[in-house]
Amino acid sequence: MGLFVPLWVGRLSDKVGRRLVLGCTLSGVTAGMLLTAIPNLFGILMGLAVLCSSLFATQTVATAFVGDNATTARGSAASFYMLWYYTGGFLGPLLCGLAWQGLGWWGVLALCLIAISVSFASLLTLCA
Repeated sequence: MGLFVPLWVGRLSDKVGRRLVLGCTLSGVTAGMLLTAIPNLFGILMGLAVLCSSLFATQTVATAFVGDNATTARGSAASFYMLWYYTGGFLGPLLCGLAWQGLGWWGVLALCLIAISVSFASLLTLCA
């Protein structure tokens, strides 16, 4: 998935626009998260497949979006994006681990839905 999804979504975002594709990929992330709440193995596996492929797609489009919109200091803009990407990669598992200890899977899911809501809000306000 990690090999084919970025290639396909990169071409798609060139054709129809990065903002639209980013909104669709974030919707896929949300759907994947919600599918993991289905209490059977097939639903969970489908949720993980949708979630992972949507995350690969989101990362691809978001990185391209930064490059497209930085008019000066493109390297600094890309570095700043990567700083926050890896900060999220550190804080996400840490906070989800705490949510798991306190509330189980529903706590993790709620925390992830809050995070994706921030992503949608960023898309609507910053990526206009």
